[in-house]
Amino acid sequence: MNEVRYLSDDDKGQSLVSKLVVNLLTGVQALVIFIPLLIINFLQVASIVVKPFSPKIFRATNRFFANYYWALLVFCLSYIGRIKVSIVGDDIPEKETVLIESNHQNIADIPIMMVLAWQRKRLGDLKFFVKDVLKYIPGPGWGMLFLDCIFLKRNWLADKARIEQTFENLKKNRIPFWLVSFLEGTRMTPEKLSKSQSFMKRRGLPHTNFVMAPRTKGFIASIESLRSHISAVYSVTLFYPEGIPSLWQFMAGQVDQVVFHVKRTPIDEVPEGTQDLENWISDLYVGKDKFLTKANAFQVENPNKIWTQELYKQISGDS
Repeated sequence: MNEVRYLSDDDKGQSLVSKLVVNLLTGVQALVIFIPLLIINFLQVASIVVKPFSPKIFRATNRFFANYYWALLVFCLSYIGRIKVSIVGDDIPEKETVLIESNHQNIADIPIMMVLAWQRKRLGDLKFFVKDVLKYIPGPGWGMLFLDCIFLKRNWLADKARIEQTFENLKKNRIPFWLVSFLEGTRMTPEKLSKSQSFMKRRGLPHTNFVMAPRTKGFIASIESLRSHISAVYSVTLFYPEGIPSLWQFMAGQVDQVVFHVKRTPIDEVPEGTQDLENWISDLYVGKDKFLTKANAFQVENPNKIWTQELYKQISGDS
């Protein structure tokens, strides 16, 4: 099974009234999620008055806002949407300060990553590398501005100083975090995957069918700068057993299960030096592709299976 699968529409055969009701309820849910976020944006802006007198209280206040708003999202996903989240692979401890790299298939990857962080007691400490344009978007973009998220223009010369300044702040103030980077640089689509495969072929890189070529420069700089502050690097592979959903499908409750495959590498086992790190990251993405190849093939033959650590070991061949 070497083809990316997307979640099919779940409304085939439904009456027009049923479709309208589902769309209406999904729209209401979106408003329930978005309106509190705008209120929190207002409170975050108000918290700026505290920053000159106590940066620590400013950070704690905005962490509080993030933790409780994101907890609302986790509640909606876990208890209203009833999405089953399965974590397989390596054990990961609670409250660890780490760098995380993940494959990126849909905007829904971000809220579902919050479920993983919540389970490991790092929800309010999530930080993301995100596209610079997002900071102009009310709600999620404005919120991230107050949380030491790193906004990237995808130009290393333009981004380098901003990244280094943020890292120095994290280290100086001993701020705990889960810093998440999607190294593919964009959400995967069939067109983008095809272009990435052509790029890999030209560069003599390993061919992959389920992940795109990672962009390594910024992540390597992150490891080198934060090595003394973090305890591990997590390589996360997100898998949607029913197929990759759209954000609307995700919010409409059409996703039953999401699988996180986690490979945890203690920081003292992470290679040093640019070339060794590039090779290591490349190997991680080859590993992601192998996992997704096996997982997709298994899921097609066994569409109703609930993923567990034991099932993962059976599929992967790990003892």
